[in-house]
Amino acid sequence: MSKLLKLSDTHYIIVDDSEIKEGSWVINGNSKIFQYTKESISGINYCKKITHSTEPIERYDHPAGGYEGTFDKIKPLSLSEVEEAINGYSVEKMAKNYGNIFSLEGGHRNYAAQGWLDGFKAHQELMKNKLFSLATVDGCMMSIANWIVKNNITSGTEILTKIGEISESLLLPKTEWDVEFDEQGKIKLL
Repeated sequence: MSKLLKLSDTHYIIVDDSEIKEGSWVINGNSKIFQYTKESISGINYCKKITHSTEPIERYDHPAGGYEGTFDKIKPLSLSEVEEAINGYSVEKMAKNYGNIFSLEGGHRNYAAQGWLDGFKAHQELMKNKLFSLATVDGCMMSIANWIVKNNITSGTEILTKIGEISESLLLPKTEWDVEFDEQGKIKLL
């Protein structure tokens, strides 16, 4: 099974349990990314093979000096596609559509889209960890109801304590999802 892992707001990777060979890029249990070699055999059981990434992690020596990121063994993954799978929408697509709404031309359309995008991202930053989907709320309510019935709870204090525990768990940011690719090669959360 493949998993989507969030490393930062812009860097996501997909890992799976496929065979790790020399030269494969992997991530270990401490979130350290490295290229597997025969010398790195210890702890390989705790590693997952990286198959896709929104940012290049493979590096090559640039002729002008230094290193430059590239995609070779790891396939590129669109950040916009990942955001759309997680959130149900793509902020970039919404921004482009916003510029089209007013039939703006050329650079004006780009300015309008960029302004919309900046405002939306500012709102996301202010509201992160404060918004929940209807499915999440329904799931929490069912968990509380099942817990009350299973444990024959009659105390209001116990119920409020349980609601507080579940609410706190919702505030922890989600950083891992089970995923698969559909027939068109688009990422899909399971």
